Amino acid sequence: MANTLRDYFNDYFYRWTQHGPYSLPSSFNVLEAFLWFNEDYFAFDLRPEFEHLLVGDDYFDWYTSINIPEDPGILVDAMEEGIVYSYDMTSTYLQS
Repeated sequence: MANTLRDYFNDYFYRWTQHGPYSLPSSFNVLEAFLWFNEDYFAFDLRPEFEHLLVGDDYFDWYTSINIPEDPGILVDAMEEGIVYSYDMTSTYLQS
């Protein structure tokens, strides 16, 4: 996901600098959440990012359990505005 965001960032940066703000594609409407406008450099930059690695089986066990909070508003306290939270999955535990 991180590489994909950077690819979009490079494309948007090129379009912005070569053709102006009205040249951005409709995909910018979604990906804008991952970018912020740096007024000092007059360009978009990637927001701070926290990457997490999850074991797929553990995640699905947690998600399907009866202990999952029913109120999604609880995430407001756990997640900070303006930060990209990335979750990558692996299929097995890493054993040493």
